[in-house]
Amino acid sequence: MTALSVTSDDLGSFLGVDVDEDRATFVLDLVMGEAATIVTPVPDGAKAVILSASARIYSNPTGVSQELIGPYQTSRAASNLLTKSERSSLRRAAGGGGAFMVDPLGIDGTETDTDYPSVRFP
Repeated sequence: MTALSVTSDDLGSFLGVDVDEDRATFVLDLVMGEAATIVTPVPDGAKAVILSASARIYSNPTGVSQELIGPYQTSRAASNLLTKSERSSLRRAAGGGGAFMVDPLGIDGTETDTDYPSVRFP
């Protein structure tokens, strides 16, 4: 598996604006570093997650999720770079984090004394 590559040009295209290359690269490096703590290597299928998280952070670096002008009020998102949903998406892209199956039959497909009883459906 090759290492995922996401560039500042990719982020600019995703946002539909010209981005500051240094700032965009910095944000992408932060998000890729966080993603690598969840799945290593970061899979190619995670590009959308990386771009989405990077776009959110690039566009809203302080994480404001709500703002009221008078009297002034603001709300901030959690301090994590990646949301819970993005973390789950990364795990799924890497082939993990989903449901699993336990085969109650032996390796050769037959039951043994030590196997749990299998359930047969018509």
